[in-house]
Amino acid sequence: MGNVRTAFVYRQLLSCLRGTGFLILFITLTGCETLSFYQQLASGQVDILMKRQPVESLLQNTSLDKGLREQLLKIRDIQTFATSELGFSSQGGFTTFVDLKRDYVLWNVYIAEAYAVQSVNRCYPLVGCVPYRGYFSKDQADGYARKMSEEKGLETYVGGVPAYSTLGWFKDPILSTFVDWEDQQLASLIIHELLHQNIWVKGDVRFNEGLASFVGNRGATIWSRKIGSTQDSEGFIESQKQWRLFKQFVVVARKYLEIQYSASKDLNELNVIKSTAMGNIRSCYRELSLKFLDGRYDKFVFGEQFNNAFIASIGVYESHRLAFKRLFDLAAHDWTDFFEKVKGLIVLDQEARHSKLRTLSDDEITGQTDDGNAHQIHCETF
Repeated sequence: MGNVRTAFVYRQLLSCLRGTGFLILFITLTGCETLSFYQQLASGQVDILMKRQPVESLLQNTSLDKGLREQLLKIRDIQTFATSELGFSSQGGFTTFVDLKRDYVLWNVYIAEAYAVQSVNRCYPLVGCVPYRGYFSKDQADGYARKMSEEKGLETYVGGVPAYSTLGWFKDPILSTFVDWEDQQLASLIIHELLHQNIWVKGDVRFNEGLASFVGNRGATIWSRKIGSTQDSEGFIESQKQWRLFKQFVVVARKYLEIQYSASKDLNELNVIKSTAMGNIRSCYRELSLKFLDGRYDKFVFGEQFNNAFIASIGVYESHRLAFKRLFDLAAHDWTDFFEKVKGLIVLDQEARHSKLRTLSDDEITGQTDDGNAHQIHCETF
């Protein structure tokens, strides 16, 4: 599922600060995580920093691969667009390149209880609580997920992360994990990450990721039209539409499971309830897939990773899409006015902020889309 999510990001790296000395000090003072966990964060970040190559130097190299040159220049243009038209500060990011020689830079581990569809939050200094825990090593991520499953009976989902932002603490590089993406997908990710450098509300991941996803996708569409790109416009739009439809299905499934799990406190009964409910959800998906989703998520939905942890994770990165769209409409599509309205949300406490967003989007399920197809996500089994 990592390929579906164009902008999975990871914020815990702030906890590393800028060196091992600060790292150990934080562990001593907070006691919030193990030394080995923070060590892998610090060493993974340092490894990336050490491998950075200045983009300017690469562009001056006449033997540089033509495709890479084109992509690096394209990212520079996207940054210019984000600065001039969206008012972002790039803070020196995306001026270096790192070839990681792997598919993802990070792997996030989501955890949920056996009979619940809320992520178990992990809390860190500076960034607050987030619904995941991340690793620079796939083996370590899988090991942690396996430990939580075997020792505590929790359900886990491990998702690959192609990009992340350190929120300005470091000058984030362009990574090989996303550099060759097509125009709108690439622009969406770059704008998404630049927004995180400029706006981050501590402890409110749903707001941060929902805003960044909306701005990233809308900004990417505007940028691609401006440069006359036809490279992947139709494919990008269709992919986004399919992803939103699938996400709506999962949101409906989550609501359904919440009701089912609340029906009993007896573990034996809950086990039967869960088995029946998951069967109904998969039947619903099969029906929807034939009509709208072209079978593109079949293998995942009928696999082991489609569980409480994945279902809990799905709403994090694109929450309140319709609310931000309506806010943009209220700003007459003026980015300056839009971000002034966003500031009005930021000053509210978290409960009031999300209440306002729900009001803007009418209701949570309809608010998962801006393409007018929310009514399609319905099953008789629910």
